[in-house]
Amino acid sequence: WTDADFARTTQSQVAALAEFPSETALFRMQATDYATWLPDNMLERGDRMTMAEGLEVRPPFLDKELVAFGMGLPDEYKVRRGVGKWIVRQWAHDMIPAYIIARRKWGFRVPLAQWFRGPMREMLYGRLTGADGLVARYGNPVAIKNLVDAHCSGRIDASEPLWTLLTAEIWFSDVYLERVGQRNREPVRREAFAKTSAHSASIAQHAGQGPGDDRQIEP
Repeated sequence: WTDADFARTTQSQVAALAEFPSETALFRMQATDYATWLPDNMLERGDRMTMAEGLEVRPPFLDKELVAFGMGLPDEYKVRRGVGKWIVRQWAHDMIPAYIIARRKWGFRVPLAQWFRGPMREMLYGRLTGADGLVARYGNPVAIKNLVDAHCSGRIDASEPLWTLLTAEIWFSDVYLERVGQRNREPVRREAFAKTSAHSASIAQHAGQGPGDDRQIEP
């Protein structure tokens, strides 16, 4: 994975940012998400999930006039004192219970925690504890094994860091090694993976509580 590979994968985001050089940082981030992340990820996922059940989804907030209105609002109407969607929350204040308005964003979540303890358990162990994988070469195998054990035993919910590690492991073995002719060249130890591995090791270290302790450690 080279700098050229990274540049190629971020071309659309770079192009979207370049279209609005004089706008605020918040507007530029919104415009970039609107042009890239929304059609290439969120709407695509939503379409796949709903069409699998024969449903048609129409997101009301994507009405053309409403999008133009929202994009044109001053920043302080979008985010205020760290609270996002500020103007929407004010509008819905008298129609939606306060606990819903105040709760954190709820995205397209899947039951990873249960899957990793059930149907994906064997795959998770096989990938992350293999002797010749990305974790074994560049991570902390003992800490990652402890993290998997702690999660599968139900002591903690480490589904998010485990998902990150699992996808990196699958990419390394099924894409990277195939592309470079198995082991003709070694990947550069990227800082991002090192940080992920260290963070996972920290979670594993805190997972040593007794079997009766049901505390949840956020990833």
